[in-house]
Amino acid sequence: MMKPKPDRWKILKTYDSKKNEVKKVEFNGRTYIVKKFHEEFIHGLKVEERVLRGCAERDIPVPGIVDVEKNMLILEYIPGEDCKLLFDTKKDERKKMISSIAAWLGDFHQAF
Repeated sequence: MMKPKPDRWKILKTYDSKKNEVKKVEFNGRTYIVKKFHEEFIHGLKVEERVLRGCAERDIPVPGIVDVEKNMLILEYIPGEDCKLLFDTKKDERKKMISSIAAWLGDFHQAF
């Protein structure tokens, strides 16, 4: 698989973020999430990389790391609906969503 190159990807969407630039991009027909960390938050890149790799080693579902650049994490894109949007629009399924999120958080905290 060819690594996504910033000068050759197409930006599909830009997400709101206070600490980073987060974009959904396309490269060679595949979709990725790119998190570019601002200089004052660069430590967060190392922390996030360590947590994502640790989750993957423990079979906790998280996006896979495709590549790490000096100030960017390039992650696999996981299609689906936004959790907040689902929570706001599917009120009859809130208890199930809360249970699923709580189970994931329990697995995460137990692993770390």
